[in-house]
Amino acid sequence: MASKKVHTSLSVANVADELEQIAADLRSGSFAFSGVDLSVGGEVDFKKKQRLEGGSIKYEISLRIPLSSEDSNGNAAMPAETQTKKKAKKQRTNQDKQLKKKIAAQWKTLVNDINDKSAPDQALLAEFKNNCEQYRQGAPAQWEPFWKKCAATMAQAAAHAVNGDFIQAKECVEQAQQQKKAGHKKFK
Repeated sequence: MASKKVHTSLSVANVADELEQIAADLRSGSFAFSGVDLSVGGEVDFKKKQRLEGGSIKYEISLRIPLSSEDSNGNAAMPAETQTKKKAKKQRTNQDKQLKKKIAAQWKTLVNDINDKSAPDQALLAEFKNNCEQYRQGAPAQWEPFWKKCAATMAQAAAHAVNGDFIQAKECVEQAQQQKKAGHKKFK
């Protein structure tokens, strides 16, 4: 299910009503989410933060409420396939983070080689290209085209360096850095 974020200005009394409804839902063990009643239970991760901002108090409340494995009728609260997909996605996310760190370290080495006007190590290049392709497969659809373009520019930089054309290689490095910044600005 998608996330749902609501931002609106309410009277103090209406905010109190909203908070009372959340409290009632917690007590009942059932939350309505996008028109679906979900059974909840277990330990709730609760965070609150307050601070003065100008002439007002900013108060943030964050709840992470676990879904029960079964609802009140004994039905699964969340289909097993959804639970499995979430676990797989979390595992994939951790793998992607590690892969992204490898790519960043390899890219740094390649850029240093280009700046030192030395041809990059062929084994490093092969591993770098493989890692970029693996990372692309896990990329969110909306930024995959940006990733492909940036990875292609990085590969061009490496190819120019292998051929001894360090001026072109440096231009490609600068272009790849700009593409990376543009992608981060748009999607982070």
